[in-house]
Amino acid sequence: MMQPFQDIYHSESLAENHVHSMEYWITHADQILTALEQDQALGPTIRRLAFDLATVIGNLAREWEDADDTKKRQWAKSCIEEAKNQLQLRDESTIINNHDSGTTKNDITTLSQEELIHQLSLAESLLLDIEDSLKSISADEADEITDVALVVLRIFLHTLKQFYMSIQGGNIEIFTRKVGQQILQLYQLKL
Repeated sequence: MMQPFQDIYHSESLAENHVHSMEYWITHADQILTALEQDQALGPTIRRLAFDLATVIGNLAREWEDADDTKKRQWAKSCIEEAKNQLQLRDESTIINNHDSGTTKNDITTLSQEELIHQLSLAESLLLDIEDSLKSISADEADEITDVALVVLRIFLHTLKQFYMSIQGGNIEIFTRKVGQQILQLYQLKL
């Protein structure tokens, strides 16, 4: 068992290690963001990932569309059984932890196979629309998404830097005021 003085020393040492670790990660995150901005590879990556996701979604919708009634019924039955199993596991877990199960009367387990098949058939057209939307993302739109994402990441990183500086001896009220002003400045620069 540690002595009270040793506990204080240990806590201070641990805090210093965390502060130094924060400085390390902030520095490297800043370098990574700078490299991402310079490479300008995020836009094409977003388009490729959107296209890949669209392909998976479209294949799922077409697979459902092409399935015969027997396969659809088997799939619906499997979904309902899996949902019931998951619900039972959740209920057992909440009983063990003395929490309310939160089970609702409107979950998938109350649907019949026919109702689930109908709902999935309705979702099929939605999935095909999502596929079209994702595949139609232009290079300019992907670049805009990238720009917004990078601004948000820069704001987050800037906030972490300011927090780090406040830990190093600044005042928390001054910190929050400065962060608010600097976030507005960063946001206005991108507009």
